[in-house]
Amino acid sequence: MILPPHTGELLIDYFYPKVFIWCPIAHYSLEIKCTLHNCPLKPGTFTDEVQKKSAKNPRVVYDLRGNLLLIQRMYLCQHKETPHRYLSASETILRSLPLAYSQNCFPILMLYRLACTKELVDILETQVLQGVSFLKICEVLAALNFKEFCERMERYALFTTSVDVNTEDFYEQFYTDTMSSFPSNDMLMYIFLADFQKKKAYYETDMSNRASSSTTISCDHTFKISKYIGARRASDAKFVKQFENLFIVLNEKHEIIAWRLTRTTSFEEIRTLLVGLKENLSNGLNCILVDDCCKVRTLYQSVFPEVEVKLDLFHAVQRVTKVIPKGSEFSKRFA
Repeated sequence: MILPPHTGELLIDYFYPKVFIWCPIAHYSLEIKCTLHNCPLKPGTFTDEVQKKSAKNPRVVYDLRGNLLLIQRMYLCQHKETPHRYLSASETILRSLPLAYSQNCFPILMLYRLACTKELVDILETQVLQGVSFLKICEVLAALNFKEFCERMERYALFTTSVDVNTEDFYEQFYTDTMSSFPSNDMLMYIFLADFQKKKAYYETDMSNRASSSTTISCDHTFKISKYIGARRASDAKFVKQFENLFIVLNEKHEIIAWRLTRTTSFEEIRTLLVGLKENLSNGLNCILVDDCCKVRTLYQSVFPEVEVKLDLFHAVQRVTKVIPKGSEFSKRFA
């Protein structure tokens, strides 16, 4: 990746964007063939047009501390009847490369609507897993870009003491500069979900491996998460929930081994999930803990015959505490 210079003679020198040039045929001496005609592709021109809008414009890629420009190369298929071309970072070309090059040497996540660096994706994933909202992450990215812009302005002022620097012009340039833009709240959600789709198979395999060694499971519905899942109605902008609760299955290590968003607490909405879970339980199941064993024991045993269904500890304690008057001396001693 080509980084902008820290010193220069002209104003523009301090505001060069980061640039990444991608041509795997030239960089790694690879032979890439057309997926349609199986003939070798020939490198053509670069997407280096920045003076006007055209098909040869570089692609803006969201990054930390300022965005970068992805310079691709046109790969030409010289088939006699139907000649055509590919961009070097197109999905077709990336799929044709060995994984060592497409994953390890290409540091960008290419999506239909946008592109971002894998470093930004790592920050996004880490922050989401720590419970930070997408809106807060968006604000952090904006602050990092602004800080980078201000540091460049400061360097320019230090190296051009003979020139009066108009601070207002720099701030105005920041708010209109494409290279200082940042993904919105909705874009960050889109990036996160798109990245998850690429990792979904690994996630499902990990869940399956955890389930296979489980001998005791705890099943219950939770009602907090589901209230945030829905959409705003176009007619009156009212937020409409899609689900009423989330069904979660834990193993004896307190690991989630299965889950499903449901509209009701009906057992029929989770039956297929439990049937699939049963197929993964290679060690056999000894006990199922639920919130209302008397009511649902027969239903669970219809999927897991001869397995004990018991009341979980939390609800067992709750049955006792709810009949003790609160605030009395006895309740304090009892607690």
